Amino acid sequence: MDAYTDGRWAKRAARVDPLAPRSMISRAAGIARSLITYYGPFWRRRRFKAFYGQFLAAGDLAFDVGAHVGNRVRVFRRLGASVVAIEPQPDFVALLRVLYGQDPAVVIDSSGVAAHSGIGQLHRSSRTPTVSTFADSWMNDVQADRRFQRIRWDTVLSVPLVTLDELIERYGKPRFCKIDVEGFEHEVLTGLSQSLPMLSFEYIPVAVDRAVACVARLSDLGEYRYRHSRVETHRWAGPSWLDQDAMIEVLRAMPPDDRPAMSTRSVSISYPDSTTSMINRAASETDRGSAGCRTQSRVRGADRVRRWQDWQDHHYGWAACRDSSSGYCLDCGTWD
Repeated sequence: MDAYTDGRWAKRAARVDPLAPRSMISRAAGIARSLITYYGPFWRRRRFKAFYGQFLAAGDLAFDVGAHVGNRVRVFRRLGASVVAIEPQPDFVALLRVLYGQDPAVVIDSSGVAAHSGIGQLHRSSRTPTVSTFADSWMNDVQADRRFQRIRWDTVLSVPLVTLDELIERYGKPRFCKIDVEGFEHEVLTGLSQSLPMLSFEYIPVAVDRAVACVARLSDLGEYRYRHSRVETHRWAGPSWLDQDAMIEVLRAMPPDDRPAMSTRSVSISYPDSTTSMINRAASETDRGSAGCRTQSRVRGADRVRRWQDWQDHHYGWAACRDSSSGYCLDCGTWD
């Protein structure tokens, strides 16, 4: 080997990151963990669909902001809705294209969503990519919860950012918008200047002030009513819809180590009679849960998977809201 060739290989070797194989293994493990977590619990699928059936029907448009592995994309499509899946992590954009890229009713957008368009810094956790975030301060906030103390955000990615207003201009106004962006929910809502028929956003009790800010922001956009659902139960945690002050009181009363949730579904002022009837029927099905026949061996297997999932679950939850000016009561099914 001559001196030129030897020098060329030396330079190439110097460019090789010795930690790259370990990083690839961590990323692959993170993707596998997310797929098992969000597609594995088959016993929840019927209830999952019934829950979102309160908000979406065939022909509707849904935004999935923070689509991750696309388990909600699947549910929205099974309800007959078209979906815009917004996901900034390149690994999961590639996965979404494999799973849903051939579906003409699914648009995959690789942007992040924020208060202003531009370029954002995404802090990625390779082993637990579900907690990757644009919110650096949120990473510090959640360290107060022991369940987050082993999380490491090991990579920073530059990602193009858009606002919800820009997405609406590009794709149309959604009937339902799910927002799951790991502490960046308020920034996403700040980029929205109009009320939407239905929304959901994530909250974590250890960082409850962020959820309170989201409720206040939504209340600036419309006169909403709220409700919440803990973790991935797809059942309402409270018996009725609440106004802004009552919802904030519920959030602030949660102990910091409580199981977090997804927060706000807003049910809009513009429901026709047929839509509200559909929502109430779906709600009653959701409350019944996913009853059905299963063999004993499947039940035991489901229990093992459920225990494993609970062990590594970061305990998120949901809340919901509706605009009270419609005069329609989602609790009793009557008009004021």
